[in-house]
Amino acid sequence: MDKTLNKKKVKKDKSIGSIFFGLIFIVAGFIKGGLAIQLLTLFVVVLYLLVCLVVSFIQRQWQNLLTKLIIWGVAVSLGLLGQYYLYYVWKQEADQVIMFLDHYKQESNQYPETGIFNKSVSSKLSGKYQFYYNCNEKTDFYPILFSLSPNMPFDTYNYDFENKKWHYRAD
Repeated sequence: MDKTLNKKKVKKDKSIGSIFFGLIFIVAGFIKGGLAIQLLTLFVVVLYLLVCLVVSFIQRQWQNLLTKLIIWGVAVSLGLLGQYYLYYVWKQEADQVIMFLDHYKQESNQYPETGIFNKSVSSKLSGKYQFYYNCNEKTDFYPILFSLSPNMPFDTYNYDFENKKWHYRAD
C-alpha cells in the first residue's frame, strides 16, 4: 500500500485573494481620502478572517489562517503608514501657510487679503493640498482658513486664529 494515502490531505493555501486585497488596502493608504476605502475594506476583511478562523478550527489547519493574518498585518501596517505620510505632508504645508500668515501680520499689523494670500502661498507650496482662505473688508479683516482633510473625504481642518490650532471637522 502507498503510504501517502494514509497521510492527512493538506489543502493548499489560497492566499492570492488576501494578497490582492491587501495591495488594494496599501494603495488606498497613499490616496487622498483613502481612509474611507480602507475602513470599508477592513470591515470586509474582519468578517473574512472570522470565517477563515472557523474553517481553520474545524479542519485543524492553522497554517492557512496564520498566512492570511501575516499578509493582512503587513498590509494594514503599510496602509496606515501611507495615511500617516499623507497627514505629515499636509501638516508641513499647513505650517508653511501659518508661518506666512503670522509673518504678514507682524509686518503689516493685519492679515493679508484673499488675493494677496492666493498669489503668495500658491508659489510657495508644492500644490498637493489646497488651503482656502478668505479675508477682506467685508469680513472686517477677520480671516477664515480651512483645508480638506488628507485622509477622509468631505472632512476639513479649520484654523482657529485665536488659539493658533487646527480643528478637525467631520462632515
